[in-house]
Amino acid sequence: MKYVVFGLLWGANGCGNEPPWALGELSRGTLEGPGQPRSYFVRLPESYRPQQKHPLLLYFHGWGGDAKTIAENDDLDVMANREGWISIHVTGMSDVPSSWIGEWGAEFTWGSWNGSGTVSSPGPAGAICSEDAPETPCYESCGDCKDHCWWTTCTDDVSFVSHLLDHLESSLCIDTDRIVASGFSNGGVFLYELAAHEAISKRLAAIIPVSGLPHIGFNRGPATAMQLFGLWGRVDDEVPGFHLNSSRGPNGATVSADGFYYTPLDAVLELWSTGEPKKFETSLDGILALSCSSHGSVVACTWAGGHEWPGYWYPHRKKSTDFPLASTLVVQVFLRHLVPRKAEELALASEAPLWNATALGSLMIFSLLGGLVIYLQQAACRGSKSGTDYASLDSLDGSERQTLQHTH
Repeated sequence: MKYVVFGLLWGANGCGNEPPWALGELSRGTLEGPGQPRSYFVRLPESYRPQQKHPLLLYFHGWGGDAKTIAENDDLDVMANREGWISIHVTGMSDVPSSWIGEWGAEFTWGSWNGSGTVSSPGPAGAICSEDAPETPCYESCGDCKDHCWWTTCTDDVSFVSHLLDHLESSLCIDTDRIVASGFSNGGVFLYELAAHEAISKRLAAIIPVSGLPHIGFNRGPATAMQLFGLWGRVDDEVPGFHLNSSRGPNGATVSADGFYYTPLDAVLELWSTGEPKKFETSLDGILALSCSSHGSVVACTWAGGHEWPGYWYPHRKKSTDFPLASTLVVQVFLRHLVPRKAEELALASEAPLWNATALGSLMIFSLLGGLVIYLQQAACRGSKSGTDYASLDSLDGSERQTLQHTH
């Protein structure tokens, strides 16, 4: 009964409830459909308190990846936890015919995300790949693929993410004005699909693709206003943002090494931008030739590498750096520049009749007083324990920073 007031105050059912997962540990959760039951991996910050709203970071892996392996190796969730963020790594669908299992090696899971043209070829600009693009399996959820360019599940992943957010908000105390989605490669491609649907777009404050762009013909802006942060490799030939070796596909598309067509980065930035481009300085500038620019609500960064989450080791390619550049950029630059969404409850209250506003004000005061009493009671039982270790590159002295940049 004592926690009801928190649900009314924060607008999130999970506020006031003890979390179902241990603090500071990588824990597995499962959720039913759409599609087969899916797993996700959550890490709650040590500073998590059931009565306090916490921001949420969702991460979507690349094609053939899995949430657990990525979460254990990219440092993203640990870094986000230090900043007070709840981190969730989500697993995509891998519903390929059994004959394809193990075809590309045991470590390739076929986990994938449906969106931004991956299973919509031919699209508004025609086919999303060339005639000689390699064969990939037609996922079982697709039934009969319309052409050879289809390369992911056909499961309704947008509905799944909506369902996942409902589930998380009922289980944890989440700051619904600070929910951010990030992803790599296919996971980054999928983010543009989430942004294009109002039901999800209005729940996200920002998307953060790394090596992710929509297929040609599927360059759509956000359904509601949000921020876009991103990192792209200047020599990425798998999801290229630039015309490499003067290659150019139909309708100005960039062309991947395996013949798939993507929207050029400058076309995406033009659609999303809300201001004139200008230099955006970060504490990471120069590491792996990192350079960033801002375009109003957009911050776009590029680096000297190719198709990877720099700082993460991939079994099939040489690691470019031991320094977790991508994860550090996401957490210590992008998330720190996030502008929270305006709370819907406050917007509604400002438009309500006077008597409704008065009643809401009384309820909020009552809730705050009740919450203060409960907090003090629980604090007395726990004893005093506070403090968060904020790891930041800004803490490096000049010699350390020079050494880091020279090394990488």
